[in-house]
Amino acid sequence: MHVGIYQPLTRDAVSESKAAAMGGVTSSLNYMRTGRYYLNRGGPYRDFMPEVHRQVDGRFWIDYGFHIAPIEAAHIGEMELLALDHGITSFKIFMFYGGYGLHGRSANQNDFLMIGPQERYDLAHFEFIMRSARRLMTKHPELADYVSVSLHCEVAEILNAYTNIVEREGKLTGLHAYSAARPPHSEGLAIWIASYLANETDCLNVNLLHLSSRKAVDAAWTMQKVFPHIAFRREVTVGHLLLDTDCKFAVHAKVNPPIRPRDDVEAL
Repeated sequence: MHVGIYQPLTRDAVSESKAAAMGGVTSSLNYMRTGRYYLNRGGPYRDFMPEVHRQVDGRFWIDYGFHIAPIEAAHIGEMELLALDHGITSFKIFMFYGGYGLHGRSANQNDFLMIGPQERYDLAHFEFIMRSARRLMTKHPELADYVSVSLHCEVAEILNAYTNIVEREGKLTGLHAYSAARPPHSEGLAIWIASYLANETDCLNVNLLHLSSRKAVDAAWTMQKVFPHIAFRREVTVGHLLLDTDCKFAVHAKVNPPIRPRDDVEAL
């Protein structure tokens, strides 16, 4: 769950966990990171996580935990602290964040991520997160089965280029336009890159998140055959299974990766 992203964490912890409980969900794993939204601050997780715990204490109506995105280079060195002191063994990577925004094109992702001008949220950063996860598995074998790296798989360069094409041509609107601006082959390419890095770093537990298209699923199965020793998990969301680009919800169904045309839904 993304608790605290669009309203204060103290309020979201209550409303979202109550909604979960009413739906029969008794446990939630809540994504958290530094940068814009959430607590709107950067800095080390050593200081950040105690504030997160303070804001949610006594407000959840179900069992809960956190999984964390190492955004700054210094966060990679804090992954052991997060695991040992906070019970956090699940780490997330947004592969498009370095060059494309949460809601579309972005001119300055460093400001959004609240990282310094010399920092890069790029493929090398993702590699070093995976290497750190592997070190954590090796140093603490009792945690090895639980340490995982999850990736939202889209490539920023493809998204930027196709967003320009969709805007320039002006032929598409609504969810059709958003899907074309973030095309499925961007997912497929990102999955290949993520999988290669998992093999290169010997990061054995990898979650390929919210696959939305036939090309993404095909890429994920291909990589499982290429790297059979990697414990890939493949996730598809309910939204991507039930909605397509012609659905009546229109802009209210704008998510990342996008809702896709019916052919992709049937492929899922």
